[in-house]
Amino acid sequence: MDKNNPFQPYLDFYRTISPQTVHQIRELCTENVLFKDPFNEVRSSHLYEKILTHMYEQVDHPAFDILDTALSGETCFIKWRFSFRKGGNANEIVGMSEVKVNAEGKIYSHVDYWDSGEYVYGRVPLLGTIIGWIRAKLAVKD
Repeated sequence: MDKNNPFQPYLDFYRTISPQTVHQIRELCTENVLFKDPFNEVRSSHLYEKILTHMYEQVDHPAFDILDTALSGETCFIKWRFSFRKGGNANEIVGMSEVKVNAEGKIYSHVDYWDSGEYVYGRVPLLGTIIGWIRAKLAVKD
């Protein structure tokens, strides 16, 4: 994407996010920005910042790689990879985000789409077994 793209500062923020830069989310978003993922739904730049800060408390070395983007009017679709370490193990989640910008260039909506069943619940020992069983029952047989 080029520098004239209204989403570029937001993409750059995620490419370089750190505990020291999390506060910048407030400058990039409207005060009542919607942020939604499989675990959170907030309508506040302050709470969005809190979610990002919480990420650094829960995992080690989190990083986002922007894999692809597509623009459609005020909307940017972003394919990303989130990598991190938890309990000494390397992990990654691949997902998509639907991000919307207003006329002033501020983000007013960010909705994440990723499979929490595969990437989180399926990795919990007992729960993972149950989810695996359900997936096997629902899958098409040869």
